[in-house]
Amino acid sequence: MLSALSSGVLYSFASFADGHILEFGTQTGRTSAVLAHNIKLQNKNLGRIFGRKKLHLFDSFVGLPDPFNNSVDSLNLFTIKGVWRKNSLTGINQKKLNNVIRRILPKDDYVIYSGFFSETLASFSSKCALLHIDSDLYSSAHEILDSLFSRNLISNGCCIMFDDYDLDQANPNSGERRAWDEAILKYQVQYSDHGSYGLFAHKFIIHSYTSGIN
Repeated sequence: MLSALSSGVLYSFASFADGHILEFGTQTGRTSAVLAHNIKLQNKNLGRIFGRKKLHLFDSFVGLPDPFNNSVDSLNLFTIKGVWRKNSLTGINQKKLNNVIRRILPKDDYVIYSGFFSETLASFSSKCALLHIDSDLYSSAHEILDSLFSRNLISNGCCIMFDDYDLDQANPNSGERRAWDEAILKYQVQYSDHGSYGLFAHKFIIHSYTSGIN
């Protein structure tokens, strides 16, 4: 998992993918730190050739929104079994996360967004070269993909890494898997499937899509 994130950062530089690196769902801060370390390394080694990148970290810092507010998430086994509930999976707070990342990256090379994705995504308006989506819920993954695709913010060559793609017994009607399938259809996404990289994780490379923005 962590080595895949490191490779993803290197790919985002070496592929000339335009834009920055985003993580949705920071939990313990471990994957955020891995991304930060690799951005620091590649900004030093490859930034002059391929362009420097910044890290954008999104989290509510109060756990999950209520999964019972969404008809898809309410039927997920993780909701039914009580693993997912309102404010569950609360991890590192914003101050502690900032303390972790500032030891790695200069302050101009990262941004932390506090709040549910529905509240914070509108303030982001740059291109994306790598997305690490650890949103758990279908509704959250849908908000991420719909916001970024509809505003033409996902670059050609962008690597999208879903941490929870095969949760709920890899049910195609739930979770991040369903959100991705819906985005493919809605935005006519052309992509390469780069397969699994962890217990539940899966990644894709974007080639083209239709956003509705000329």
